[in-house]
Amino acid sequence: MTGFPVMRRSGHEMTEEGARAILMAGEYGVLAVEGEYPYAVPLNYAAEGNKIYFHCAREGAKLEALRRNARASFCVVGRHQVARERFTAFFESVIAFGQVRELRDEVEKLKGIRLLNQKYCEGLAEPACMTTPLSGNLNILEMTVEHLTGKVCKEWR
Repeated sequence: MTGFPVMRRSGHEMTEEGARAILMAGEYGVLAVEGEYPYAVPLNYAAEGNKIYFHCAREGAKLEALRRNARASFCVVGRHQVARERFTAFFESVIAFGQVRELRDEVEKLKGIRLLNQKYCEGLAEPACMTTPLSGNLNILEMTVEHLTGKVCKEWR
């Protein structure tokens, strides 16, 4: 037993390659952590290999929850279209499950910052983007993906 949810409608499951493509192309996702109540927060991110990087402040509800329990899930929605006449929606989405840690090593932090800069700041002058983990209140988180699943409606295959 893996502990990861099994997709109820397995006919909608996409290949790992398809799920990775959506993860790489997504603009933002929602990180879900365990807190006093379940806590889900939308975040910008960058992914490479089996790692997902986030930037955040050094304190807050998300970090408090992760410090108690590093397990989290991260959901990214690709295309989505409501089909009112059929009372349904066409969609594609991925969920990554894994462990999240705060990066302490400056080399590791810089890697996360570079990936985030490549994704969100391409073409901008350097001062407009994050350039150093030492500035201000910047914190870099890294999720190691243990399980990735993707779902797509049959009409979009």
